[in-house]
Parts: sequence; structure tokens; C-alpha cells
Amino acid sequence: MRSFALLFAVIFACSSLVSARITQEQREASNVANTKIRHVPQPDFTRKIEDAATAVSKGEEPAMALVFFGALWCQYTALLNPTWLTFQEEFNKLKVSDEYDVEIFKVECSTDEEFCRKQNVEGYPTVNLYKGGKLVEECLEDKPEGFVKYIERKSAELEKKKPKAAAAAPSKPAVPEKLQVDQEKDNAPSAEGIEVDIKSERLEESTYSMFGILTFGSFFVLVALSTVRTLRRRSSRQQALLG
Repeated sequence: MRSFALLFAVIFACSSLVSARITQEQREASNVANTKIRHVPQPDFTRKIEDAATAVSKGEEPAMALVFFGALWCQYTALLNPTWLTFQEEFNKLKVSDEYDVEIFKVECSTDEEFCRKQNVEGYPTVNLYKGGKLVEECLEDKPEGFVKYIERKSAELEKKKPKAAAAAPSKPAVPEKLQVDQEKDNAPSAEGIEVDIKSERLEESTYSMFGILTFGSFFVLVALSTVRTLRRRSSRQQALLG
């Protein structure tokens, strides 16, 4: 119980490190940028995800999408808007979509925040990477050139992880029936062998139980560390936006 309380205390402390201070000039620049950013309505976003998943099921090459989830009332979203617009202009200028089969757009969450929560959006702004209709990870870049390099890097990484077609297993030669019966007799386990097998199974079960306990503990620690690291990186991005 104390571990959970400590974990939540750390998460709350990390999420409270930065408080947004946005000037009127920054707000106006954000509003102008927001009108030029490519927006995709929530229903169209759902359709894009479904179409991408359908294309993959048909054997087509999975496409990528880098999606900026934001809210009109959020000051951090307002600070990221001009950066995203610059990235969008650079993206179109370099024709990144032609080279990497990727599209970028923004989804407005203030109209239906529950919709965005289902996309693992826990705060604003959140930039998620999708491939083949599936969420890959959250992108924590905060500079236009950082977003471009991120797309290049993830395209190369995901290409390497593409599963290869499994080779057909060689067929086994037919075994004559008499020879097969003789082999089965030779391979029949003895009483001593059965007793040894039972002891081995019990030892294996005990080992698995201990391994399961250790694995669960390690998983909890890793989740806690990953959460804190993500919040610290998100806090760093917020500080960079404020700077």
C-alpha cells in the first residue's frame, strides 16, 4: 500500500513541476497557427484508423500517422501550435509524406475528451505515432526538426521489425508401419523414468512459480520507472515550450 502511495506522490510531483504562463502575444500567434494547422475531425480520425487496419489485413504496406491531440482551453497546446505549424510547413516542403508514407494532422479533443482518452491521451498536448491503424508510442519531441528526425528514425526502426514470411517446414519421410511400432516400443517410458519425470515436473512448477513472482515485481518497478520517466520528459517538453 505504501508503494502505491509513494508512486502516486511521485507522479503528482512530476506533473506539477511546470505551470504554463502564456502571454497575449503568444495566444494570438497560437490562434493564427491553429487556423493553418491541418485538422481531422474525430469521426474522420476513426475512419482513417479503421481503413489503415483494413489495408494491413489485405496485405498492403502499413502507413504511418503522427497525430497531435490538443484542446482549445489548454495553454500547453497553445504553445505547441506554432511549433507544429512550422513542422507541418517543413514536412510539406521536404515532401516527407512521399518518402515515408506518413501523414500528420491534429485532432481537437475539447469537443469530446473521452474520445481522446481512448487513444491513451492522458494530458495535452499529446503526439501519438500510429502505424497500420495501431498506436505505436507517444512522441515527446518539441521542435519542428525534432519531429522530422523522429519520423525518419521510426520509419527505419519499424521497417527492421517487419515480420518475415516463415519458411515452409520440410516434409518428413514416411516410416514403415512395422518399424514405427518397434520404435514406439523402444521409446516407451520405464517406471523409473516416469518417477523422474514427475519430480522434474514438480521442480519445474516450483521454478515457474518463483519466476512468476519475481517477474510481477520487476514489471511493477518497470511500470513505475517508465511512468516517472515519461512524465519527466513531458515536463521537459513543457519547459522547452515555455522557454
